[in-house]
Amino acid sequence: MPDTLRLAYSILKNANCVPVEVELLNEVARLERQLAEAPDDAAGRAIRKTLNERRTELAVLMERNGRR
Repeated sequence: MPDTLRLAYSILKNANCVPVEVELLNEVARLERQLAEAPDDAAGRAIRKTLNERRTELAVLMERNGRR
């Protein structure tokens, strides 16, 4: 990891802030749990739509940052 990113992540960590990637990963995990517990198909469709959007956002962000 480049020194500039390492320094930036260190500052964020000390300020109890997480990178956008981590926030998205946490949201994806939360949505997956909600989808597993969805009471009906309509709720499941809405959750699945949001989940797919967040996964796409995460993939684009990771690709932009050169990560997989």
